[in-house]
Amino acid sequence: MAVSGTVTFATIAVFALIGIVNGIGAVRIGLSTFGLKRIAQFVLFGIAAVLSMAVTAVFPILGVLMAPAAVATALFLAAGGPRGQLPQQPLRTVSRIGLSAMFSLLAICAVAFATLHILVWNPLAKMPGMSLSEIYAAMYEAEQPTGVAVVAVWAGLFIAAAIAFPICCSLRRFAGPRSTRRIIVTGAMLITAVGVTQWFAGFTIGMSLADTFFVSGGDSAASGVALSVITTLAAVFAVFASFVPTPWRDAEQRYEQLHAEQPVL
Repeated sequence: MAVSGTVTFATIAVFALIGIVNGIGAVRIGLSTFGLKRIAQFVLFGIAAVLSMAVTAVFPILGVLMAPAAVATALFLAAGGPRGQLPQQPLRTVSRIGLSAMFSLLAICAVAFATLHILVWNPLAKMPGMSLSEIYAAMYEAEQPTGVAVVAVWAGLFIAAAIAFPICCSLRRFAGPRSTRRIIVTGAMLITAVGVTQWFAGFTIGMSLADTFFVSGGDSAASGVALSVITTLAAVFAVFASFVPTPWRDAEQRYEQLHAEQPVL
């Protein structure tokens, strides 16, 4: 046992040393290519990734949230592209607000749809022949939480995020190249996040229905399938929007004009 532990420790130490040497080399190359600010961002992302994996190892349930967040971050960075690339003409403020507002409206509609699914359609599908008021009255008599407050908080957070999205896109920081693609990807991932996290909002009432009526705590209504389809389509759309090439057009001239007016990131 002692020999096995020593070999394992030595193997880990060797790979750690190799990783440190390669990491130092990568940092040196990155500094000469991208500069200190860019490398600092990569290092912070790396530290965040390591900490996320460590936390997920201790609390596996958090991986359900961290995995979509990691995918969203990767897609957003891919949509931004390396500094200096000019694949398309930057959008003006009005266009950025209009495009982001469209995705905000779709996200709010998705929140409303998910809320109705959790609180109305799914309970009715689980207990055919009973009215909604009878279902909630039975849960109240069984001293089971309805989960309405949880759904309200969840919906409020996403509605606030949807409202903040066009406001953030009105900032000049989003006027640089690929702003169109970044807005589209972020908006699609916002809609995806609604579908991915809605089961957290519906967990309380799902368990209450299961304990009160001895039924499954999962989805029973067709609206759950529809919500999954919407979520999947939004996620696929975000992936394609991140990587599909776009024409250059007169982006370089427009980009130089924008920088002459006021430098942007």
